[in-house]
Amino acid sequence: ERDYKHYDYIIRGRMDIKMKKILMISNMYPSNKYPHYGVFVKNTYDLLNDEKEIGVRRIVMHKHTNRFLKFAAYILWYAKILFCGIFLEHDCIYAHYVSHSAFVVRVIKAVKKKIIVIENAHGEDVLAEEKRYEKNIARSASVLKVTDLVVVPSGYYRQVVHKTFGIPQEKIYVYPSGGINRSIFYPRDKRECKRYFNLGEEFVIGFVARIERNKGWREFLEALVMVRERKKAFHIFIIGSGSEEEELARELQKKGLEGDSSFLHALPHEKLALAYNAMDVICCNSSRYSESLGLAGLEAMASGCECIVSSAPGHLTYAKDGYNAHIYTQKDVNMLADTIEKVVEETKETKEGIIKNALKTAEAYDSKKVTCGLKAEIKKELGI
Repeated sequence: ERDYKHYDYIIRGRMDIKMKKILMISNMYPSNKYPHYGVFVKNTYDLLNDEKEIGVRRIVMHKHTNRFLKFAAYILWYAKILFCGIFLEHDCIYAHYVSHSAFVVRVIKAVKKKIIVIENAHGEDVLAEEKRYEKNIARSASVLKVTDLVVVPSGYYRQVVHKTFGIPQEKIYVYPSGGINRSIFYPRDKRECKRYFNLGEEFVIGFVARIERNKGWREFLEALVMVRERKKAFHIFIIGSGSEEEELARELQKKGLEGDSSFLHALPHEKLALAYNAMDVICCNSSRYSESLGLAGLEAMASGCECIVSSAPGHLTYAKDGYNAHIYTQKDVNMLADTIEKVVEETKETKEGIIKNALKTAEAYDSKKVTCGLKAEIKKELGI
């Protein structure tokens, strides 16, 4: 494909033979329909593909909702990986979602013992909150034994991988999913952004996440019902897509919130930045203990939007209650409602102080800063 910028030349024998060649594989990658699905994988691909000393071939899957198409896509994905991994020349295989790619990576490593293996661990790869995910842990363990470097999105996940799989901490690198592109996510005129989305002048409470059970949208709606009963006026701005969209629409209607809400499917980053700026506060309600980071909260912080986050361990790696965000106990609807009400009533000085500190926090996650670190770590593994 033409977007294999460097690898296209490697195949044709036009590049320096010393260039290091990476095979990047992932079962999650953005598409036009689902622009945020696996966007952290694209971030990693883009940063590596910009390096003159590295050539990258990617074999990725896009989101499928049809079970048959999804099954067929996995078969084709595995076949492509095995063919390219075994019969084409590579110095390194970089895999996203450890458990789903474990089998093919182990096969390639068995055939090519000198190939460097880098694994990017996410979510249920290393933390099984439900019984159905326990098999993922076993698969991950089988391939992490032959892994040279494990990349994780937060310090919390570094500890989990170290304790669960016995991987030495020096072999685990923290890379916060591409970081925040602060040339896109930055504060803008709030009134103009509200007008862009036809939101009017009301207090806007936002929610940006996949519409799935463990992302906390039900708790979010329940808390808003309680806030409304306390005679607080607001408008709900929900952005996301997922398997429970229809149920979300029914619950909005059932709870009498439909007329006070706006719902949009996943937006490209440029428009998402405008959406964060249109919100007076965003609620990041993940109920998952396997929430590894929570990039939406950091993007909102960089955009100057006040954040309410659940006590998911990933959130706590960057959020400090009363300093740069507001934290409530996971699944505690009453506490969430109280926190939303507190934000609605807080003084201008309090709000400005929290937003100022949030902007400082976002600076530490600037994409240019974090990608430089990952590039250096990968180059060290490749011997560049």
